Amino acid sequence: MPDARIGTMKLAIAQLNQLVGDLPANARAMLDAAAAAARTGAHLVVTPELSLCGYPPEDLVLRPAFIEACARELGALAAAVRDTTLLVGFPERAGGKTYNAMAVLRKMLKLELYLHPVHFDNLSKLLLLMSLLWGYFVFSERLTVWYGNQPSEMAVFWAT
Repeated sequence: MPDARIGTMKLAIAQLNQLVGDLPANARAMLDAAAAAARTGAHLVVTPELSLCGYPPEDLVLRPAFIEACARELGALAAAVRDTTLLVGFPERAGGKTYNAMAVLRKMLKLELYLHPVHFDNLSKLLLLMSLLWGYFVFSERLTVWYGNQPSEMAVFWAT
């Protein structure tokens, strides 16, 4: 039987103040954050939603030239990533639709993969479930305490 070991992964969350439309400065800020995270031993750096173009891009995503500029900057950013894996949010146009996509940039000097809304759909369902469970446990504790430490059941109806 192979030796199965569970490793650890250090995650860094980059809190960046990105400027809408300033692609080179935003990319530079992400590279700086990735370098700082790598110095602390982080394996994965997560950046905010649409971190490449800045949030909210609003009508800029309707301009094909802007989407193309984002794609060029993303390619340059992918080539510059060295010591960590970087998750970058960016706008992408595919099949006549504009997507709020995420790229996984790794130190192999290439664009690794894209995540589209189809992928996020399942993730959002999982997060919703986790939020509901968390809310249930937090508020059910409050109900138990409020009612004199006497547990009781309560019917809850959800409208879907």
